[in-house]
Amino acid sequence: MYATSLDARTGATICCVSRIARRSVLPTLYASVVLSSSKKIKLFLSGLAANEAMGKTSVRSSTLVRRLWIGPVSKREERDLFYASKSWPVPEIRKILALCTRLRDLALINVYPMLWPRLTIPATLTSIAIGPLHARVHVHVADTSAPASISSTVKFDTYGHSSWKVELVGLSPFLCRQYRFYPAISRAVSSPVEEHHDLPPILSTLLELTCHADTVDAVNERLDHMWRGICPDPRLLPLRGDDANPGQPGDEIAVLHAKWESALPCAMVQQCVELS
Repeated sequence: MYATSLDARTGATICCVSRIARRSVLPTLYASVVLSSSKKIKLFLSGLAANEAMGKTSVRSSTLVRRLWIGPVSKREERDLFYASKSWPVPEIRKILALCTRLRDLALINVYPMLWPRLTIPATLTSIAIGPLHARVHVHVADTSAPASISSTVKFDTYGHSSWKVELVGLSPFLCRQYRFYPAISRAVSSPVEEHHDLPPILSTLLELTCHADTVDAVNERLDHMWRGICPDPRLLPLRGDDANPGQPGDEIAVLHAKWESALPCAMVQQCVELS
């Protein structure tokens, strides 16, 4: 399909040509969406709402979204979505998550713990990435009549006594992979060992630990010293993260976003397309 090779700006222009062109391009435009500022979040919701108002005469763009990143894509470009920012448009995010009924992969980056009780994650998710998270949070799933289908989690720079792990394991019996991403091994070993004691045997990998500021040998040495004597789980797999921005070291959000982008079926990532 020709649309798979288009960038977001060109695709948005083609959507204005005709309904036939719009129908062919929309699935590619909306397959993966990145909203890195409050303005883009509000514009995206406005576009979804306008499309919903068209009724049966138009393809529902909200049902085409499969992967959604909400939050900054770099520590150096956090804009108004920095950690503990009061500019997070929580009502708009709630509406977007409610409209995207076929969402499979969600990333919520820099969301302050106090905002989590106001958010509801879709039950359709198979993968979710969150962080930083340094406090206890309570996560709500949209459809509580059936267990969540999450099989993979990415926890970015999370430590402290978080109830996320307990809730997620209880809500999703399909969880088989937990990936922990840290800016440095010092953060990783500061997490309490107790957080990993009660994870069920169903997890094929208890912990894939990435520290992009340390070598694998350094990670292994610290783990042997701090953890393995207390929690010797063979599923623990330390990794060394590649720095996505060699010229700008220390930007772990950019590294995580680059990894998230690398999982895309095509190279296009939509920053924000306002429907006409």
